[in-house]
Amino acid sequence: MPGLVETKLLTSSLLNALIERRISALRMPHFLSLAETLSVSNRIREIGIEFYVGDTKGGTSERKGKIGPNLSRFKDDLHEYFERTFDFDENIKPILFRDVDVVGRFASLMQSALNAGALFQRARSDRMQTCLSECTVRSLPAAPPHTDWIKAEMEDFDAVGSLTDQFAWNVYISTGESGGHTAIYNTEDRCAIRTGLAPDVLVGPKPGDLILFRTLNVHEVRQARGDRITVSGFWGPRSDGNYQYWV
Repeated sequence: MPGLVETKLLTSSLLNALIERRISALRMPHFLSLAETLSVSNRIREIGIEFYVGDTKGGTSERKGKIGPNLSRFKDDLHEYFERTFDFDENIKPILFRDVDVVGRFASLMQSALNAGALFQRARSDRMQTCLSECTVRSLPAAPPHTDWIKAEMEDFDAVGSLTDQFAWNVYISTGESGGHTAIYNTEDRCAIRTGLAPDVLVGPKPGDLILFRTLNVHEVRQARGDRITVSGFWGPRSDGNYQYWV
């Protein structure tokens, strides 16, 4: 299976190849221009990042930084998650994306590359009668080999019940001075990494790049020196033929 494919244009054929696991990752350089990346970086500094110690899903805890909630962190307190989502939507995103709507651009890009008739929608919980958060700003200097699959974490939560797979999207705002590569393995078994399996993809993105990859594949972030900051989220296909995005 080919590893990383770099493209200036996200086409249906490339996106289908990723979804069908015929490639491991897609990289779109200059998804944000240098000026747009700098603008978002300035807004992040203006808002300020919340730091906390959280589960890495790889058997360790690490210091992480976030602006905006993520579902996995608050899976045991959905009331807190949706309160934070409302605050993020109303008070933080208008500042964060004042100059460039990163998540809106991502959603439009994905919609343009889907097969005819399919929709790319913000995830919603009918039970809670509201939408999930669209994205988060993440400061993550390192993460051990792990997988992300929200249905395994929250099997009874209606908003993720129809998902059939899960992918990540990361827009890089800063990448630090060195390191910080994302390693993606052609396996869902973390134990295989301990036997010396080499990554299928080892990518060191540049500020402004967009990376897409499947999160049920084991992946890790190699230690970065300096600030490694992304605007990030998850997306995935549903059993009804449409797609949703959330974080």
